[in-house]
This record gives sequence, structure tokens and C-alpha cells, in this order.
Amino acid sequence: MQASTSQDDTNLDNLLTKFWTQEEVPVSANASLTSEEAHCENHFVTTHSRDSTGRYVVRLPLKEPASVLGDSFTRARACLRGIISKHNKDPEYKQMYEAFMKEYAQLQHMTQVSSKPPTTPVYYLPHHGVLKLASYLTDQLQPPRENPSTRSYITKMNRQILVDERDVDLQRIVYFDENSNETHWQLKTVTYGIRAAPYLAVRSLLQLVKDEGHRFPSAIDSLTKGRYVDDIFGGAHSDEQLKHVAQDLTDLCMAGGFLLAKWNSNSEAFRADLPDSNSSNTISLDDCKAKIPGLYWDTHEDSLKFKVMLTPPQRNISKRSILSEVAQIFDPLGIISPVTIKAKVLLQELWLHKLKWDETVPESIRARWILMRQDFLCLNTLSLPGWLNTSNSQVTLAWITSHASRWKNFVRNRVAHIQEVVPSAQWRHVPGTLNPADCASRGVTVEQLSEHNLWWHGPQWLLESEERWPTQRDSLDFANVPEQRRIIAAAVATQDVENYWLPLEKFSSFVKLQRATATVLLACQRLKKLSASSDISIENLKSATHLLIKLTQQHHFASELQLLINGDIPRSHVFNRLTAFIDSQGIIRVGG
Repeated sequence: MQASTSQDDTNLDNLLTKFWTQEEVPVSANASLTSEEAHCENHFVTTHSRDSTGRYVVRLPLKEPASVLGDSFTRARACLRGIISKHNKDPEYKQMYEAFMKEYAQLQHMTQVSSKPPTTPVYYLPHHGVLKLASYLTDQLQPPRENPSTRSYITKMNRQILVDERDVDLQRIVYFDENSNETHWQLKTVTYGIRAAPYLAVRSLLQLVKDEGHRFPSAIDSLTKGRYVDDIFGGAHSDEQLKHVAQDLTDLCMAGGFLLAKWNSNSEAFRADLPDSNSSNTISLDDCKAKIPGLYWDTHEDSLKFKVMLTPPQRNISKRSILSEVAQIFDPLGIISPVTIKAKVLLQELWLHKLKWDETVPESIRARWILMRQDFLCLNTLSLPGWLNTSNSQVTLAWITSHASRWKNFVRNRVAHIQEVVPSAQWRHVPGTLNPADCASRGVTVEQLSEHNLWWHGPQWLLESEERWPTQRDSLDFANVPEQRRIIAAAVATQDVENYWLPLEKFSSFVKLQRATATVLLACQRLKKLSASSDISIENLKSATHLLIKLTQQHHFASELQLLINGDIPRSHVFNRLTAFIDSQGIIRVGG
């Protein structure tokens, strides 16, 4: 008897992917779609519709025909047995599960169907309960400090989008009734967990903006630029404008069947108009199960704060345990980059040691990691207001103050993103010794970071009047920027000359040229009384072809033709390697 164990690293891989993609430049809105993305987009555009209430009805974008999905019922039934087993062990879990499924049916988001298989393809989805204690919001949040802003989220966003009746059998589940009898259901709306769900939900919102946005113009930016999944952020220059934006946003979403809930704002006037049940003072921005730091927006102070929740370190600290915690650090804005850089350097060292996933790390790394984890606790004392952009590189300043198309691909993509995010920013140069960004490459402790004036406030002269700021150069010398895309201009002068023997441009095909040449040759033969026929024969066509080839070779290979006649082809000449020769017709041919 043999037994083996395996470790599912899918969740760890996802965390690591998220950790590194936070370092990447987001794809520009102007970037071209891949062929698969273009196909998916075309599928949505050509198949979506709206019902009488305004809700969107979508088809599922399938890569392969539904007929090749195979047996799914066996796995779904096995999953159901696991659910029943868990219900028997956890009555509270069972109660929440049954309440959720009951609500799902009452809202007509699923309907019971016969267990008899239909003639069309069917797919059964395995399902399980996920208890989410905190909502996760956006990794792009940058609430304006001076201006009032607001946040809301769309209630049951996916489930407000209907699935076309032709596809609902691909979203079946198996469940049980109050008598523990097995029942079969169709899920009528876009379903959590399927790969296309996020795309269909977001794409439906964008289509709503396209279809109805002209009626509610002040809500367009919130849905197109201030949205992350089902969370919506917006802002305005005054409390009254903010209320108008919120009303337009509510009406626009309702036009597509989407209901907004749980409003939050840094505007006291806006919050005062909200019922207590529809507002809260802080918003969790954490997207991690183990909250190493969690990020929060305090709407009263209009500031971002960290809330660190650490579990006791494991006895065996391995590459897996360190990576799983470091990868959960949620700092997409780079606010604590001087701290996270130390964790990233530690990860690099782990890879250099070539340790196995569950092998205990060396004592030196273990000690550093323990101190680093404890250092994270100091993040709870940080409160982050606004942010200022500076650049210590005049080359970088040249990049971001010019049109992105001026630069090579690597720079162009980054410049395009910066200019999209802050289109009206004023960029100035700061000397390298006073550049806050350098802190992010050197690494500091959280305690040092909390008192790091250069990081939080920038150079001292920023606190003074603008007249006392360093003098900026009036213009930048773009010619000395190495990343500038070279533009090569060339002028071409052409002169029309007559063809060397025949006006080829007058013939649309070789066949016509061949027959015209044969006609001329036949006329010459008749003039010389070498032929009495006036019909073009196969021999005439062959002769015409040979003549055309011969004349072409005489024009383009005159020197080679003379060398072949004289037998003086150099050994290095390509004709020598091709064993070229002249046949009885005077045409250059090559050997085998």
C-alpha cells in the first residue's frame, strides 16, 4: 500500500502574481486587444440585449462548443455530499447556507428544473459557501484631499445581469430540498466563479455608460475611471456638486438594474443626508485573508490608514511561509515602498539560496524576518493625507512633459499611463539628493519611515512659497534624451523611364502579355512568309514565353550572361553555386 501527499500552491501563486503585478505599469486604455480579447469583445457586442426593465442579457463566451464539456454531474454531486457533511458538523454554517440559497430562489436568480437531461448540452457547477467578513474595495483609490468625494458599491452586481435562456443550462447546480431530496436548478444570472463573470459584469457597466450615459453625464467618470469591480468612487469640487454626481450615479445604475448601497464620503454635508444604515465612517481596502497590512480610508479625517493584524509566526519558517505573507502586502500606491523594498530583497535572497518550498530558512534570514514582521506593527501609527509628484531626473521630466509617442516602447507605455492618471499635472525637477523616491530604493524601518520628513513632505523648500523654490529650466533638451524614438526621414526622387523593350504597365496579367507577344511574333513570321496561319498556336505561345524570359534576363543579368558565354564565372559567384548554364534557346538556366 502506498500513499502520497500533494500541496496545492494555486492560492500562493495567485498571491505572488498579484504582488508582482502591483509593480507593473497598467495597460493603457489605448492598448490594442489580443485576438482572444477582440473575439470576446465582438461576442458581447453582437449578442447582448436588454429586457423590458433595462437589465442586460448576455451570452456566455465559450472557447469551445458546449458539447465538448463532458460529464460535470458526477463532480457536482460529490461536492454536494461534501456540503451536506459540513452542514452536519456546523449548524451555523448550514443555517447561513440555506438562507442564502432561499434568497437566491426568492429573487428568481435560480429556478428549479427537472432532473431529466434536456436535448441541449448541460453543465453542472460545483458550489460551496464562502464566508466573507470584510468587503474588499479598490487598489486604485486616491481620494482627493481638498475636494469632497464619495464611495458606494453595487448590490449583487453580477446577479443583476441576466444570462440568455440559450445558455442557462450551462449554469446548473444540484442541491437538496427541506426533505433532503436532490433537486436541480438553473442559475439565471451571471454566476460568481465562472471565468467570464468579471468581464461580463464590467463590460455590461461600460455598455450602460455607452447606452445611457448621455442622460447622466456627471456619473460617467465615476463608472469608467472610479470603479473597481463593484465599488464606485467619485468626487466633485463642492458638496452640492457631489450630491448631483451621486444622484446621477444612482439614476444611471438604476437604468441598467443596478442598485447602489453603503455610501461613504469625506463630506459631512453629504453624510448628513444619508440614513445611518446606508453609511459608515471607515472603509476597509484590504484584499487579504491574513492582514499584514490592511488599508483603510477614514472619511472623517480623509486619510488612508493601515491596520496590521499579525498571527504568531510559525515554528518552521520556510520559503513558503515567508512568501505567502510577503505576497499579501497590499501597497499598490507605493506608500510604504521604503519598507516593502526590504521584504522584496529578502525574497531575492531566498531564491539565491535555492531552498525548497518547505525547507527551514537559514537562521540569519529567520532572524531578519521575525524583526521585519514585528516592524510591520508600527504601520498602525501611520496616517496618510495627500501626495505630491516630483522627479529628480531631467530625462524623466522630458519623458512625462512630452507626448508619449515621442519615446521608445518601454518609456512610451509608462509615460502614457502617467499622463492618463494625472493629465493636468505640473511637473518640476528636484535635485537627486532631495528626491523622496530614493527612499523607496534604499529601505528603512517603519519607525524610521514614520519620522522620515523627506518621504512624507518632500524637500524642505516645498513648505515655502513658490517664489523660493529652485529655478526650473525654461526648456528641456530633448535631443540628448537617449530613449527618444529615432525618426528617420528620407526623400526619394523618381524619374519615369521607358521600359527597355515593352510597356509592361499596359498589361494586367502575364497571359495577356504572352498572347500579345505571340501575336507580334506571328505577324513577323507572316511578313517573312515563314507562316501562312493567322491563328496563335501553342508553339507561338512557347516562343513568346522564351522571348520574354530571354529579354528579361538580358536586361537584369547582362553581366552574368556575358560571363557565362565566356566561361569566366568566378568561383564565389552565386551562379557558380547554382551551376548556371545557357541552353539552346539562349536562356540562363540552373542545374539541380
